[in-house]
Parts: sequence; structure tokens; C-alpha cells
Amino acid sequence: MTSLQEAIKIALLHSLKMKTEESCLIVGDTITSELAKKFYDVVSGLCHKAVYKEMSPNKINGQEPPEKTAELMLQFDVILLITSKSLTHTKARRDASKKGARIASMPGLTEDIAKRALAIDYAALKILNKEMIDFLKESAKVEITTKLGTNLTMGFRGRCWGGSRGGFLDEKGNYGNLPEGEVYAAPEDGTANGVWFVDIIPGIGVVEEPVKIMVENGVATSITGKYAEKIKQMFVGLPPNAFVLAELGIGTNPKAKITGIILEDEKVLGTAHIALGNNMSFGGDNDVPIHLDLVFTKPTITVDGRIFMRDGVLKV
Repeated sequence: MTSLQEAIKIALLHSLKMKTEESCLIVGDTITSELAKKFYDVVSGLCHKAVYKEMSPNKINGQEPPEKTAELMLQFDVILLITSKSLTHTKARRDASKKGARIASMPGLTEDIAKRALAIDYAALKILNKEMIDFLKESAKVEITTKLGTNLTMGFRGRCWGGSRGGFLDEKGNYGNLPEGEVYAAPEDGTANGVWFVDIIPGIGVVEEPVKIMVENGVATSITGKYAEKIKQMFVGLPPNAFVLAELGIGTNPKAKITGIILEDEKVLGTAHIALGNNMSFGGDNDVPIHLDLVFTKPTITVDGRIFMRDGVLKV
């Protein structure tokens, strides 16, 4: 397996194309500080200015960082968000992107995941993602089924599928996860209907008893099963639109494997995920302080009557 230092260098030099004259901010929290500081040590040898900023851990994915952290994010060429909860779908990230920062968000990253899934062939990933998006981009209706019982339809007419860069975050304003490896889009508002069974849950991992989610007109209307209450607790105090289906994503990273950590699990080729909450970052208009990715394995995905994936095996 690639060493951590070498994997970090591959991501910085191949994905982010970091230059020696640039500045880089590494944001960690008190949970991720040990790993974030290892990134800082590597970054310090690659660019002229590296700064590490530590914050208290957020409670949920999509929650805004402290104001001083958000302000600092406006001052750097490259930003690495190595936090326990995702800052990807926040105003702070969007504002920094608008200022031109290239941002890699790595919520929940572990050293093992970094060594395995950062050191990939980004050019090959870009080719795969483009082939998948070419199949998906004109889609009007997507149907998803699994042997666990998922039977869900949603519309994508006029939606733009993300992921075509394949992990290259080398132009001003680019952002994405590292490890990279997914294609994704926001469903048309109100078009998702059916039932969806989730077997990988953020903060819990792979569950032996899938959670059942009923979906009506684009909104999750009921969540039942052994782990349902743990999911519902993440939404306490949030408005009703937190339960809007925000995203469909399909994993594409050839080195990713299921570990129970959502950052990697959602990138595994042969999985798909649906998010509830915020989709302002990729074509939606649902602005709410949560973005919760919920993963399911071995989906069969049909696009306008054409088989795209069968039981987790890509058919394009």
C-alpha cells in the first residue's frame, strides 16, 4: 500500500495541481487533528505558505464552520477540509469557491482510506466518469431497485450531472471530495417516489438491518427500522425541507471499499447514495444546514428504460 505521505503528495500534485508559489489552508477539528497535521507537514514542503486552523467538531454534516474559520477560507489558493463532519455543502465553502479557492473536502477521512483511495489514476477516473455521465446526461427518468426492497423513481430532466472532472480540482473555484469517485445530480423537485432501503448510515456504518425510507413527491415521509431514530436525531430542530431528496450519487473509485465510513463507502463502484437536505452546490435550490448521504449497495439502475447498472455491476 502507498505510504500516507506519498498518497497525500499524489492528491496534492495530481488532483489539486498545487504550485510552489501558492498558499494552502488545512482545516481540522479536535477529532481529526492528528491526521490533519500530517497533511500540514506534507503541504508545508510543497507550497510557500501553509496554515493549520483547528475548530470544534460540528454536530451534523452541512453545518457552517465558525465565522473566523469561514473568513480565513477566503484568503487561500488551496483549502483542505479534514473535518469529522462535512463542510462541503456550506455557504463558507461556496463563498471560498467563488473567491477562486480550489477545495478538497475530506470529512471522516482516516489514514487507511487516504493511503488506499487517494493514490489513484485520476486520468482514468475522469474517463470512466465521463462515460457514465454521457449515458446519464439526457435522462428524464431514473428507476432504482435493490434485492433489499428499494423501488424508487425520480426525474432528472434538465439536470446537470457532476463528476466529469474525475477528481481533477485544478482550476479556480473547483471543489470536491477526496477521495474522489462519484457522478451525481439533484433530482427534479417533487419527482421522487417509492421506497428506499439504506444499509450504510453516516456515523453508524454498515447495518445488519436496513432502514426503510418512504418517499412521496420528493420528500422522505417516514423512516423506520432499528436505526431509524438515530437518523431522525440528526434532523432535530431542522425545518421540514431537510427531508427533501437532494442528490443521487453513484460511486466510481476503483480502489475504494466498504469500510463503514461514508466518505469512502459512497465512492465504491457498485454502490449508490441518496442525500437528504441541501443541494445548493450542484443545481438544486434547497438551502438547509444538513446534507446527509445514505448509501445502498448493489443497486439496479435503469435510465429511461435502459440498464445502467445491474446488482452493482456497471453495464455502460
